[in-house]
Amino acid sequence: MTQHEQPETCAQCGHPFDPHALVTTADDPSDGGIMLCPVPGCECFSTWGMEGMPTVRVPDRFEIASIREKIQTQD
Repeated sequence: MTQHEQPETCAQCGHPFDPHALVTTADDPSDGGIMLCPVPGCECFSTWGMEGMPTVRVPDRFEIASIREKIQTQD
């Protein structure tokens, strides 16, 4: 990135998009999963998957909170 380019931001939370964590939620990573923001306290959440593939497994709110806590406390 040059000094004049701005990093892409997440449309949901406005934080830089690149460090968002893609977490697989199925046995096969190509089946998709969830995306969470690593900024502490951010509640950003979305799903991701391959076009034409079945709907990804969406964890319940307790599992999402546990995953989010791990992602947001990494050094």
